[in-house]
Amino acid sequence: MFSMNASRSHLAAVAIAILLSRGRLARCEEPSSGAEQMFQRGRAALADEDYEGARSYFEQSFKIDPALGTLLNLAVCEEKVGKLRAALTHLQEAINKAEPEDRRRSLIAQRLVRLEARVPRLTIRPSRPLDPGVILSLDAKPLDPADIGTTLRIDPGTHVLDCAGPHGERCTIVFTVQEGQDSVQVPTLSVPATPQPAPGPLAPLFAAAPPPITKGAPGAEQRSLAYAAGGFGLASIAVGLIAGVSVLHQKELVAVHCDERGCDEEGVAAAQKGKTFAIVSTMATGIGVVVMGASVYVLLSAPSSKDSATGLSLAGSF
Repeated sequence: MFSMNASRSHLAAVAIAILLSRGRLARCEEPSSGAEQMFQRGRAALADEDYEGARSYFEQSFKIDPALGTLLNLAVCEEKVGKLRAALTHLQEAINKAEPEDRRRSLIAQRLVRLEARVPRLTIRPSRPLDPGVILSLDAKPLDPADIGTTLRIDPGTHVLDCAGPHGERCTIVFTVQEGQDSVQVPTLSVPATPQPAPGPLAPLFAAAPPPITKGAPGAEQRSLAYAAGGFGLASIAVGLIAGVSVLHQKELVAVHCDERGCDEEGVAAAQKGKTFAIVSTMATGIGVVVMGASVYVLLSAPSSKDSATGLSLAGSF
């Protein structure tokens, strides 16, 4: 049954293409040899059910000679390959191009009405008024500000709506529409995550005072620097560990709010936060380890006050 329906659909498409193409001969058009050659190749591909190939040939022929029959055949092929929006546009162009006495006008008008009912309609309604710097894109193509809030004709299938603000705001919506469906999408910009400050208990590590050192003792300044660097290194490592725990938490949120079709707003925000915390964790831990190593080296290389005292005693005895 499916094969029989497909065969009937193909025969109907070929029959319509033949009827729509009669205008060339009826008006005694004399197309250029290049346009006619592409047109005949398109007709042959259409008869073989190679709709994509036929569409390419008709497009080339129309660029050379913008004949009405070529335009109508192009619309038939676009409809067969699912490019309903392009087919609708070309049919509207064709009915404006056809002369009032052209007998094909009635056929064009009938197909135009049927196709208008099949083309999905999209309306984009942001959750709040968009700033002038916000850019919305549909399937990677920027939208005009005038498109926001109006009804747009789109092809059936899956589409991606992206938005980007001047301060790093982002949103992504993946949606699917069927033939004749009305779709309303509400984009909401989310502010990118910023690194969170370290918890309160870590504050004393930065403010910890070094052990008391006798003023004027040899190596006192070197040891003081080592203690201060060690405190900073410990604090940096602690920040890195806390950021690492936050990365794991954001991964759990991504797993909950994302699937093979994409992520919702919380999933996108969690992914952005996870990337930020991962960078903070890596940098803070790395800096902390380096600073701790340097502080240990400085502390071990500092002159010992005991050795200095012994040296002074021997010098006095001599």
